[in-house]
Amino acid sequence: MSAEEARVHEPHLGRCLAALWSPNGGRLDAARLVGALEREVVDRGVEFRFDFSVDAAERSHGRWTLRSVSGASVEGRQIVNSAGVESAHVARRFGSTRFRIYPCLGEYAKVTNEKREWVSLDDLRIPVRVSRVGVHLTRLLSGELISRPTATYLDAAVAPAGRSPPGAVPTGG
Repeated sequence: MSAEEARVHEPHLGRCLAALWSPNGGRLDAARLVGALEREVVDRGVEFRFDFSVDAAERSHGRWTLRSVSGASVEGRQIVNSAGVESAHVARRFGSTRFRIYPCLGEYAKVTNEKREWVSLDDLRIPVRVSRVGVHLTRLLSGELISRPTATYLDAAVAPAGRSPPGAVPTGG
């Protein structure tokens, strides 16, 4: 849409060349969605292992056996690797060298002053030259407005000293 059409939806919009209108977008409660998905897969027999640092993975007769650094083991036909920034490291335990992680540390900021009411859309994306991610102004289900995310690309899958992403665990080498 044109800049003029965009200002109909967002009157406080600054310099704008054009905009993309997505009338079918929406918001969801991510925590409730993940919880519902977890209940669904558990009902189908999926088991979760948390704090299970994979030390070795072996496949035999169509089944995987995983051993953790603590000596515990688990067996299954299928394994889902959800180790975050450590997932390439875990994939190597399965014999795969095709994966590389390009870690990015991001921060979110809550808009707390009167300008939080200036944005009416659920998600306003603003491309900027200093970041491949751009800036998103997102209205949460609670009504709060956040600016997300900043993006710092890291050379290694380890957070810089003093900064840890949520849920981060120390790497094991």
